[in-house]
This record gives sequence, C-alpha cells and structure tokens, in this order.
Amino acid sequence: MDHEVEIFRLFMKNACAEMKPMVTDAIIKEHAADPLGRHSLDLEHLLVFMRQLPQEDKLVILAEEQDRRFRLFRLSGVRSLPGRIVGEEVYESEEEALHAGFLQRLTDLGLLEDKNDQL
Repeated sequence: MDHEVEIFRLFMKNACAEMKPMVTDAIIKEHAADPLGRHSLDLEHLLVFMRQLPQEDKLVILAEEQDRRFRLFRLSGVRSLPGRIVGEEVYESEEEALHAGFLQRLTDLGLLEDKNDQL
C-alpha cells in the first residue's frame, strides 16, 4: 500500500474518532435550523473538517432549477470524469439540500448511525 494512502487512512480514523462525540442531536438541530448561518464552535469544526476532504466522492448540491429543485451530487474527483446524482430525493430549498448533504457526509464518515432518524 502507498505510504501516503496509509497515513491519510490513519489521519481519517483518528480525526473521525475525535469528531464523533461532537455529533449530537443539538448539533444536528442547529445545522437543520440554519445550514448557512453562524454556528457553534463544535458545528463549525465539523464543517471545516468536511470541507477540507479530498474532491474524490465529495458531496455537493446541484441546482436543477434555480431556487426550486436541488439534488445531492458526488464529484468524481477527476477532471475528465463526470460526477453522479445521489439518490432520488429532490429538495425544494437549498437549505433543505444542504442539511441532507450534511447528514449524508456524517453518515459517510461513520459519524452518524442512521441519517433517516434525523430527517
């Protein structure tokens, strides 16, 4: 295995173990109430961590119709390869899509057991 890949795997394992206690019902409710607003230090720490992750498989919001239809979309991480739409859900607001993406990223990182309990 590539040495850099192993180091990144260990970093992610340790970082996620450190972040897991921060993922509380209160943090999830705070994000749901205002995904774009000012946040507590714990929520801001989680968001900064998620923003710095590599582009490969990164979750973003796709606006299918301006201000009306939003979907979750995964980037390929390779300039010449297209990304893919995630799931069938269509969100009516950007904030709703942002929160769904937040829950999905927490789930992907193993920081949230079942995102469906939080929707």
